[in-house]
Amino acid sequence: MPVHVEPLADCLPAALAFRNASRGSPRDERYIRWRYLERPSPAPAFVVWWREQGENLAAATVAPHALWLGGRRLSIGIVGDISVAGAARGRGLAAQLMEAVIQQSRGLDGLLVMPNPPLHATLRKGGWLEIPGLARYLRCVGGRGPARLLLRTASSLRALVPALRRRGRLDDLRLEPRPRLPDDYADFWAQATSLPMIAARDASHLEWRYLAHPLHRYELFELRAGTQLAGYAFTRRENADWWVDDWLAADAAAAEVLGAQIVARASAAGINSVQTRTQARGLTSIPWRNLGFMQRSDTQAVFVAGAWAERAQASGNAAYFTPGDKDV
Repeated sequence: MPVHVEPLADCLPAALAFRNASRGSPRDERYIRWRYLERPSPAPAFVVWWREQGENLAAATVAPHALWLGGRRLSIGIVGDISVAGAARGRGLAAQLMEAVIQQSRGLDGLLVMPNPPLHATLRKGGWLEIPGLARYLRCVGGRGPARLLLRTASSLRALVPALRRRGRLDDLRLEPRPRLPDDYADFWAQATSLPMIAARDASHLEWRYLAHPLHRYELFELRAGTQLAGYAFTRRENADWWVDDWLAADAAAAEVLGAQIVARASAAGINSVQTRTQARGLTSIPWRNLGFMQRSDTQAVFVAGAWAERAQASGNAAYFTPGDKDV
């Protein structure tokens, strides 16, 4: 059999070396340990190898991950580091590997992958179902030059602050930086698990994903209505751009206030733009559209497979994904 499965903990050096030899943007062992072995997970990560005559020709890593679908907790596999050796490309090994991933993951409720574009056609042909992807949204808040002036003018077409004040929410909710998640976060997260589809955002996951990230320094902001937690956002800065990589709010109006206050902070700090990703066609994009964010052309595709795939696809635009659902 060309398919071989190993716990990642037992083959980490080999998996890392194969991944780095087969892909751009090499990673180090510290990153791989964080991404797969240190993540809070319902089961250990494992590697699906495609071997011929004892030689590794393709590999993919599966990290079990908690996700709530219709209020029910599922264990799905996040597939990452899909790699084919350079000398073995053009033989259709990626398709065979991804079929093997499905077969070897039957103990899970399903699989999810956010792949690079070269793999899209392979997944479609292999029966993976595509659900709404993550589009990039941008609002320019500073900078100079005709292009930025045009974007800023387009972004200002919506009467942001007056609209929010008419809803009576802008002055009621306060966004503040925090060094860690608040003690009452567990209650806030428990309410969020009733959403149609949302991946793990419990405290242990957020602390791992953002506060312990080996490559990025994240800032945590907390939104409160009086003493009640109304939302959070994890952000990072790249030069003069501010990315909102994850957020969750008690309702759509709170999400708009959260975004509005981030925009206000960015403008005061001399940031050029605020950017995020969310579903191109879905409820989670509405607050950003209402804030004058413009949708860009690039979209991160999302594919699912396994027992849950049809239910996940049916959730469609009601699914809750952010950039934080793609481990990078």
